[in-house]
Amino acid sequence: MCFVPIEAFPLLSKPATLAMSKFVQEIKVSTSKWLKANPHFPLFDGWTKEYAGFSYSLRDRDKIVRYIAKQKEHHRSKAFANEYRELLIENGVEIKEEYFLKD
Repeated sequence: MCFVPIEAFPLLSKPATLAMSKFVQEIKVSTSKWLKANPHFPLFDGWTKEYAGFSYSLRDRDKIVRYIAKQKEHHRSKAFANEYRELLIENGVEIKEEYFLKD
C-alpha cells in the first residue's frame, strides 16, 4: 500500500446529502485509475482501507487553509502521528491502538 501525506487532500467540500463513505469511495476510485495509468507513479498500488474525515465551521476555514499551507514545515517539528492522535482524543474519538495508522 501507499501512504499519501495528509496535504495531498488538504480541504474538501461535499454536499451534505452525500455520505462520507460514498464521497471517499468516489475519490479513491477515480484517483486510483488516474495514478495507475500515470507513469510518474509506478509504486502506487492502491489506497489504504482506512480514512478520516472531519467537518469544520466556515468561520474556521481561513485558519485551516493557513494551517494546511504550513503543514509540511509544521510536521518537521511535530510528527503527524502525534498530532493526529491529539486531534482524535480532543474530539472524543476512541483510538484502537491495534489499528492506529495501520493498513
